[in-house]
Amino acid sequence: AIHPVTRRRFVTCANLLRGFGVEIFSGLVTLAGGGGGNADGFGTAAGFSSTPLLPSFDITDGHRSLFIPQANGGNVIRRYDLATTYMSTAYGSGTAANTGSTDPLTAAIHEPHGIVWVSPSRLVVSV
Repeated sequence: AIHPVTRRRFVTCANLLRGFGVEIFSGLVTLAGGGGGNADGFGTAAGFSSTPLLPSFDITDGHRSLFIPQANGGNVIRRYDLATTYMSTAYGSGTAANTGSTDPLTAAIHEPHGIVWVSPSRLVVSV
């Protein structure tokens, strides 16, 4: 994903979220991941239980948040706050199913692969 204002690029690979600036093509920096499981936390203390996929910026908060789906066993959508570097689970209990809930952390989603904001009130998830 490319940030629409700063033009920084964000990629996911091997259980890590990495970022680099347009002016620093050779310098990948690990922003989050490296911890165990789906641990919430700041920066590299946060964890991904499976390989993160196709990140998307939140259009409702000025592109401050990056949402990252985790398929292949993760079954959650993670949120990375660019300002604070805090990674948390935004949606999903980790259970491989497709069931809704009024509580986004108890809902189940099976292998989310991509997400895109189509309007400020609508996030589409491909599974």
